[in-house]
Amino acid sequence: MSKIFQNKEYLSTDRINTLPFRSHYIPFDVDQDFSFIHGIIDKTKSNKFISLNGEWEFKEHKIFTDLKSIDEKLDTTINVPSCVQMKGYDYIQYTNYTYPFPYNPPYVPKTNPCFHYRKVVNLKLKDRYYLIFEGVDNAFYVYVNNKFVGYSQISHSKSEFDITEYLLEGDNIIDVVVLKWSKSSYLEDQDKFRFSGIFRDVYLLNRKENHIWDYKIEPIKKDNEWYFDITNLSKTPFKVLFDNGNYEINSQETLSIKVENVHIWTTKNPYLYDIVIFNNDEKILERVGLRNVYIKDSVFYINDEKIKLKGVNRHESNPKTGATVSIEDTYQDLLLIKSINANAIRTSHYPCIPEFYELCDSLGIFVLSEADVETHGVVVPRGYNLEDWRTFANSGMFDDGVFDREVSLYERDKNRTSIIMWSIGNESSFGKMFYKGCDYIKSKDSRPIHYEGLFNIDRGDEYYTDKVDIISRMYPTKKDIDDYLNDPRETRPLCICEYTHSMGNSCGDARDYWEIINKHDNMLGAFVWEWCDHAVEIDGKLLYGTDFPEHHNDGHFCVDGLVTPYRKFKSNTLEIKAIYGGKTKPDEINGICVEKPKIVAKPMLNVLFCDEYAGISEIYINNKLINLSPIKPCFVRADIDNEMHLFNQLEKVRKSNIVVTNKEVLENGISYSATLKSEEDILDFSITYLVSGESLIIDYSYELLGSIIPSRVGLYFATNKIETFDFVGYGPGESYIDKCVHNDYDKHSFRVKDNIGNYLKPQESGSRYGVTELETSLFNLKTTKPYSFNIQNYSIEHIYQTKHDYELVEDPNKTYINLDVFMNGVGSNSCGPVLEEKYSLPRIGSNTFIIEFKK
Repeated sequence: MSKIFQNKEYLSTDRINTLPFRSHYIPFDVDQDFSFIHGIIDKTKSNKFISLNGEWEFKEHKIFTDLKSIDEKLDTTINVPSCVQMKGYDYIQYTNYTYPFPYNPPYVPKTNPCFHYRKVVNLKLKDRYYLIFEGVDNAFYVYVNNKFVGYSQISHSKSEFDITEYLLEGDNIIDVVVLKWSKSSYLEDQDKFRFSGIFRDVYLLNRKENHIWDYKIEPIKKDNEWYFDITNLSKTPFKVLFDNGNYEINSQETLSIKVENVHIWTTKNPYLYDIVIFNNDEKILERVGLRNVYIKDSVFYINDEKIKLKGVNRHESNPKTGATVSIEDTYQDLLLIKSINANAIRTSHYPCIPEFYELCDSLGIFVLSEADVETHGVVVPRGYNLEDWRTFANSGMFDDGVFDREVSLYERDKNRTSIIMWSIGNESSFGKMFYKGCDYIKSKDSRPIHYEGLFNIDRGDEYYTDKVDIISRMYPTKKDIDDYLNDPRETRPLCICEYTHSMGNSCGDARDYWEIINKHDNMLGAFVWEWCDHAVEIDGKLLYGTDFPEHHNDGHFCVDGLVTPYRKFKSNTLEIKAIYGGKTKPDEINGICVEKPKIVAKPMLNVLFCDEYAGISEIYINNKLINLSPIKPCFVRADIDNEMHLFNQLEKVRKSNIVVTNKEVLENGISYSATLKSEEDILDFSITYLVSGESLIIDYSYELLGSIIPSRVGLYFATNKIETFDFVGYGPGESYIDKCVHNDYDKHSFRVKDNIGNYLKPQESGSRYGVTELETSLFNLKTTKPYSFNIQNYSIEHIYQTKHDYELVEDPNKTYINLDVFMNGVGSNSCGPVLEEKYSLPRIGSNTFIIEFKK
């Protein structure tokens, strides 16, 4: 084995020669003006800051032991920060919770790749130099001038090394060897693309001896007066400038400074005070707000007010750069999140770049800050075995590693006003590997601790532990919520840390959650899963799992965001925006339906019926063919992601046959009785087609027979191209029985070519619900009951069979039309509760369609 790896640090969760975790800050020269970007400190303008971002020499080793010498020749270059997989190295892989290697802790595969980076830095030596990495995935070794400096891991954490003694006047060689996997990979099994490399900023800080090391600034409310308690956690005294007052604080002492001009920090008015800390030749600016956070009688309070968190989960993701995100990326995300009336973000499932928190302070966004801990893959080898998960959490094998991650979580961002609670991790069961970290945070901070993983253990004494202050739940059913509300032992608020899984055409259950949340003070709020679709742009196309030569992937399960990878809105986004804005019920349907008209004796239509499928093969008016495909009963849609667990059932519907059981020829038409058959009888239906002047009157009724529930009952056909349509119903955007809060009930106009949802994985989209009138260039349509319809330039079959949105091809000659007696809602069952019965196909249903064709 290479001497570099002979001590097998990668089989440990220890860090070697890293400095203790501290608050994030960037010191400036005392005579410098502070510089800003988007209202936060621009660290790059500090004279003490030396960026190492940019071009580094680089070499990839497919097997880490092939790296024999740290002074090997490197054969190419790479830009830092970046993810190596986005630069053409290794391979791109998405996996939800299965580990990307065989489960055998603490071991990782011997075919573990490594990535060798090198940069030459010219320095005129003075004072001390600190080398800081803000994020490296997964574990890495640092050498300066061929001498070993240290080793670190925790991908989404700062690693800081004092490299003063290793430096030379003039050119200095910094080598970094990054391992794709290490023992710590077992603690980083988040649902995301698995990227590697130096993916966040790397830089040097040049500082005097006896400089400021750390401090804590905490807003305190006492007897209706507000104070900033400032604790000097450094070994040297420092001075504080606040509100024209100068103060000196000795090492390990706390000074309480009264705030005379009080402005409370809120999401609507995120007022921040400037506190300058300085000594020797450097100064540090902290911009902090006045706010308190506490729990009383099972209710969560901020600034003494009961709060509802209207949240989103947010991975750091950019389609062109992967896990590497810029301040600009982050700022634009936060502006968009504010624009949809959200007030909170959960940092799923790791700490974000430091500037994220400063931006949240400045913009006024609550943050649930989560540690870089997830062990979801533990449950996989024996078929989602929760006992295995619990055993892992109590094994002792990862206690130190998890503790390090909790300390890192707290220490780096402890001064950020926006953080209102700490989350000790995600989907990792619960056990003693969390105890020490919880105790550490509680000994240092008053903000409560949140954790969802408790729900995966038995409801014994440990479940009710006081180490966790906020109980949490993912995708709860109404029964789950009722169980919480009726639990006599439960004294903690409930946070729904993930809900309304926003995968594809989704978020059909969001309003129901908020009707319950708003009723109960001890329900803290909920966070949508998740903010943006994850996909990577390759050659101008957005790709996901299955698009790469991966040995394992979870398909497009990463395409589950409120917005697209390019941050374009969807109907999901608009639905959440409306609900978070306070509208939790749709407008009332106030369109006017009609009574079934009397038959006009003289028919103007020539109609050819088809007994095979109880439909119409051809319709002519003035010898002009109207329908380019038969008008058929239709029971399928292009399956949505939320129907993935119903695949077998829906396939039976898709492959079913219509069996006509009775036919009656009428004076002005025909009537069919039929059964939809698969392995079992699915439903009975009857359709009567009547010709009345220039109108076609269709009476349609059905009754479900068994357990198979189709996604819709209606009609489907194609016509010559239709360019626009007008309708009275929920609009202007797509709407469904359970997703129409964001729409107005009114008359709307729309272009057919635009009537396709903004979904990377094509699926059912563009439906209009609660409709009472429809007008096109070809026909007008009224009904005896409100209905739903869809008009698109793509067939159901084409959408269903297409993998990516860029592969959709408009039919140049046809427009496809669905008229539904009823269509199921969309729900969020890809990772949420099953569709509620009230939004699902009723056992019986009927409607009458009156289609008046234009000459």
